[in-house]
Amino acid sequence: VVTNEEGKLLLFNPAAERLLGTMPQKFSLEDLNRRPILFYPDGVTPYPVHELPLARAMRGDSTREVELFYQRHTDSQGLWLSTNATPLRGPGGDVQGGVAIFRDVTERKQ
Repeated sequence: VVTNEEGKLLLFNPAAERLLGTMPQKFSLEDLNRRPILFYPDGVTPYPVHELPLARAMRGDSTREVELFYQRHTDSQGLWLSTNATPLRGPGGDVQGGVAIFRDVTERKQ
């Protein structure tokens, strides 16, 4: 998943779509404030949008193996995800967005 510096979705590849489901064309991270779908490992407490790995990457931080619980719209069970995120930098080194990679770790967690 790739976003620009404003959190607008630029790339949502087929692997992300299989794992996370279809995202609206105009989705942004701020949409998660209205309808939380990502939670702390307790599975109940919504993950604050500004602390999500992708949001942190958009501020210049890299994260590795952050565990999240993802409540899909199509699945009442949800998924456990391990997330790595890194800033997307321009030629001058300025942060122009973020890149996140999600891995389904549900089996391992169960």
